[in-house]
Amino acid sequence: MTEPVMVRYSRRHRLEKKNPKAATSEAVEPIVYYVDRGAPEKVKQALIEGGAWWNQAFEAAGYKNAFQVKELPAGADAMDIRYNVVNWVDRAGNPRAFSYGSSYIDPRTGEIIKGVVTLGSDRHRQDYLIAEGLLQPYGSGKSNTDKMEQLALARIRQLSAHEIGHTLGFFHNFAASPNGRGSVMDYPFPRFSLKADGTIDVSDAYAKGIGSWDKRSVLWGYQDFPKGTNEDEALEKIMQETLKQGHLFIPDIGGYTHPTSHQWDDGENAVTQLTKLMTVRRHVLDNFSEKAIPDQAPMATLEEVLVPIYLLHRYQIEAAAKSLGGLYFSPAVKGDGQVATKMVAPAEQWKAFDALLTTITPDALALPEKLIQKIPPRPSGYNNMSELFSRHTGPTFDPIAAAEAAASETISSLLNAERAARLIEYQARDSQQPGFMQVVDKLLAATWKAPLQTGYKGELQTMVNNVTLKTLLELAANNQASESARGQALLKVQELQQWMTTKMPSAESRQKANLAFGLAQIAKFNEDPNKFQPIPGLEMPPGAPIGMPSIDFLDDDVAY
Repeated sequence: MTEPVMVRYSRRHRLEKKNPKAATSEAVEPIVYYVDRGAPEKVKQALIEGGAWWNQAFEAAGYKNAFQVKELPAGADAMDIRYNVVNWVDRAGNPRAFSYGSSYIDPRTGEIIKGVVTLGSDRHRQDYLIAEGLLQPYGSGKSNTDKMEQLALARIRQLSAHEIGHTLGFFHNFAASPNGRGSVMDYPFPRFSLKADGTIDVSDAYAKGIGSWDKRSVLWGYQDFPKGTNEDEALEKIMQETLKQGHLFIPDIGGYTHPTSHQWDDGENAVTQLTKLMTVRRHVLDNFSEKAIPDQAPMATLEEVLVPIYLLHRYQIEAAAKSLGGLYFSPAVKGDGQVATKMVAPAEQWKAFDALLTTITPDALALPEKLIQKIPPRPSGYNNMSELFSRHTGPTFDPIAAAEAAASETISSLLNAERAARLIEYQARDSQQPGFMQVVDKLLAATWKAPLQTGYKGELQTMVNNVTLKTLLELAANNQASESARGQALLKVQELQQWMTTKMPSAESRQKANLAFGLAQIAKFNEDPNKFQPIPGLEMPPGAPIGMPSIDFLDDDVAY
């Protein structure tokens, strides 16, 4: 009657010390992973080096040479159950390659029988494009691609360690990056900095070894205690020391809420990092040129490299937005001393809001005229790709549509239905918290109610106004959103309608056109909010360096 209905096992390979009493001991049988012989030589070496980082964690847990990575022996079959393998796979037709780590597990004990990693051969493509844009390496008949190659290989090392980590039984930890790149089980964004001479330093793009969280994970999951040890007490002691060191574990459940749990971000503070990233992005865009593409490449291919640079901040937007209406939480266990939940300080939330607003200003969204003029339509034989910007202008490059894709990410983050519900709830519980209507008021003041600039930047501003209204109307019409959020959104729509009507007579022609369109959209909405379906906004091209959503199917031990 007192036994638990469900028994949970940690997933791990069989690993035992030859001498459990020794602080450091060789293993009775080491864990060995084998890398595909068919991988290109430099890639194969990077996969071996990155995978071998895990030995650092096993050494920290008291094992000597207990984790090894080797080339698959000639004649061996990767499907053989006796081999843990890292496969390198070509996948035609999918330029955004997949990767995953899976395990065959004995459900009776949790023992991992075989680890299988599968890596797509173009997995480093996005990093290479980013490096081309940052470094502009093709100048005056000569090129310097060594730094780009080193960045790509550094990414492959990290990827090898990440996917092998899944096969060792470890989950993502998306809250590791603020703790000094604490885990290879995070999704990292390349780290770079703007030097005094205006060049970009990418030498520290990715971590160069196992993380401190990973060492603690192996220590807890693979420790071989001497006979007679109370394992429950020993494991709890490890866990308490891990918490004392400041580690936080937030896997995929972090969602769109936890202020320090993000995919593809960098830095200790998401908001500070967004500001830094916008500075680097602006500098690179202002100096972007044909040096980003090889000699003899069609000028139209500039757009292929421009896309990841123009959207360099895309994941940092998501990261920074989590502070607004966000919630700190932990996987607290009764009696372990962790704080289960904590609201974000109001000042930090408004700091995040202000940083997000800077990403939708005309100054942030504008491209240099000299760059726009260098991008012609795609030539014959160069088909349009999903990795290019959508456009309203037919075959010609559309800088306003590119800006729409970028601005939509920020605005949809600010007006997210779940975030709106949390803002309303948290302010109801604590009046010092930002409220949803306050957020909308400040957003409208910075968009529709701001003086309209002239020229290209004015058109960017008009586009942002339209996206803001469309997103607000979508929230008010969203029958999956909380009724309080829909009601407050509806009130702000009505107030904006009144302001637009009052402003219309004195507006100059360009603003009058913008107001007329906005009022027409509101009128359409007012006919039947539940049936209101605005034209979908333009989406950003794919950005994650994988060919499908960044999701772990944890029950199956698969990481994409």
